[in-house]
Amino acid sequence: MNNTINIGRKDVIWNYAATFLQISAGVILLPFILRTFPQETVAMKNETDTNKLNNE
Repeated sequence: MNNTINIGRKDVIWNYAATFLQISAGVILLPFILRTFPQETVAMKNETDTNKLNNE
């Protein structure tokens, strides 16, 4: 049996295009998510935010 997969130039180009679109969507959506949702929902806290919450 010949179980080989032939990958052509178009396949590689489509792969790069899809990867670029995935990264672009993340770059566009992440700032929107961080501004829109409350901090408890996103759960991304740095040390100063944790100290502020503990002191309140």
